[in-house]
Amino acid sequence: MIPDNNDRSKPMDSGECQTDTAMDQMITFNIGGKIFQTKSSTLNNVRVGWLPTLSRAHPAYNADTGEYFFDRDPNYFRLVLQLYRTGTLHVEGSHCSKTLQSELSFWGLEDKDVGDCCWRNVCEARNREQEFRQLKEMAVTASLRHELSKEATWKEQLWMLLDNPRSSIPAKVWFLISIVLILLSISCHAINTLPSIKSAIREKIRNPKAGLENCSNTTSTQDADRTLFILNVADACCLTFFTIDVVLRIVSAPQRVCFLKSFLFISDLFFLIPGWILVGLMFSDMSVWLPKLQESKTLHLLQIVTLARISRVIRLGWYSDGFRTLVIVLKRSSRELLALGNILVINVAVFGFLVYSAEVGTNKDFNNAFQGFWWSAITLTTVGYGDIYPESPLGCVIGGACAVSGIVTIGLLIPIIARNFRVYYRFRNTYFSSTTNLNAKRNDSEKKDLRNV
Repeated sequence: MIPDNNDRSKPMDSGECQTDTAMDQMITFNIGGKIFQTKSSTLNNVRVGWLPTLSRAHPAYNADTGEYFFDRDPNYFRLVLQLYRTGTLHVEGSHCSKTLQSELSFWGLEDKDVGDCCWRNVCEARNREQEFRQLKEMAVTASLRHELSKEATWKEQLWMLLDNPRSSIPAKVWFLISIVLILLSISCHAINTLPSIKSAIREKIRNPKAGLENCSNTTSTQDADRTLFILNVADACCLTFFTIDVVLRIVSAPQRVCFLKSFLFISDLFFLIPGWILVGLMFSDMSVWLPKLQESKTLHLLQIVTLARISRVIRLGWYSDGFRTLVIVLKRSSRELLALGNILVINVAVFGFLVYSAEVGTNKDFNNAFQGFWWSAITLTTVGYGDIYPESPLGCVIGGACAVSGIVTIGLLIPIIARNFRVYYRFRNTYFSSTTNLNAKRNDSEKKDLRNV
């Protein structure tokens, strides 16, 4: 039984935490089989928790041994005693945040009793626990979806087919078809940027009713026109598949409103609607209204919007556990990334103005400060295109300092992000492997039980 401690600042009676005959006696605690001894005056140093109010009337007191027995973790009680000795609760980063919170609650302590020097350890442990919980949910979801599909409704099974390639063989086939068509769609868009294809499109705009035999007398133009026709057909097939995929996802989405607000669905709309418009233009009579679209830049805008098809690659990446782990790691490393961004912005501004001041008037490449910003950004990130560079002795000194600054900045912060990724990825692989083995053993035992029946 834990004494009530509603008022943490309430002054204690003179007889509390002492015997009837002694003002400062030795108190013995048996915490999970480990013996701790302290003086009653030590417990009175800090007016927090309920240990200062402890007396022999407490149910945990054993008169035969003269000890207070509590079946708690002795490692955390050591921290509690340290609080009463020093006035500050020190917590190491290796402690479990849940166990720490449970132990503090049992001894009547709160998070605010943690010292300022150790508060960061507590916060980081809680953040890490939350992120590990997300990784754990990913592993559990990936390993149990096949079992859940046995009792799932047709909508849930359809959603698993579309959203989880590991759920079944048809889901893997659908996923592979998606990969092939996404690559095909991106390839078609890239081929459309070739000069020969562009000339075929311009020829079609000028003479939309002309067939392959009337388009041109040159073989190269005929080949380009045939290629354009094949690309349009392939693009139409890809759009058909992606449209069916989006419609099925809308029908089977467990949380339809959230799905309709998601980035991937909105990017699909930006890709599908203009894509169907462009395909319709290529297969229709464009002699009347296509020139007007071209004059108003609408056609070019539609072609730019269809670049949203690249978001389909992001969807494929989201199926990868490594990619999802990377997203969690980037969130976990937001502080380091923010520091890296701040340092880079400051260095870009400083070195950009310095190199501009050193090169202006003598180097035609540095006509304004923005060119200095561009040069410093490329140098700091150790890319070094070589398109512009300082030529004066002072500019070369500034360039060397800029390069060294970039190496030091990136070299100090990037390993932190890499370490976080190794930790989380190792945790994900370890937990996923253990969960998979456990499920395999469970399935084997179930099969043996069925055979015995």
